[in-house]
Amino acid sequence: MGLDQYLYCRPKGLTKKQKQENHSNELIYWRKANAIHKYFTKLHDLPDGDNCQEIEITKENLEDLSDLCQKAIDNKGKKILPTESGFFFGGTEYDEYYFMSLERTIKELQPVINDWDEYNEYYYFAWY
Repeated sequence: MGLDQYLYCRPKGLTKKQKQENHSNELIYWRKANAIHKYFTKLHDLPDGDNCQEIEITKENLEDLSDLCQKAIDNKGKKILPTESGFFFGGTEYDEYYFMSLERTIKELQPVINDWDEYNEYYYFAWY
């Protein structure tokens, strides 16, 4: 068990049944990147019961996240992108793993941002 996180896209306008049949494409996968999880859940002020919920994401959200990741790297954490504790969330230290997850997030977000398709809907999903 652990915090497994995904960024998905799928065509807009799918029926509920089609969404349940999983017409989604996985764009990014994170494992125990709790600072990233906190960012996405704070977008919609979700309570602790955010497990297995789809969180709608905009291109601007991803651009903001990428900028925050870079600022956190440049400023050695400094709680610009704070970690979040949870039973399955991994460590909350601002250590090598934290910075590696931010660097990887920036790298993997760039093609998603650059190839943004307005005919798709994008969402974040976490399971723990």
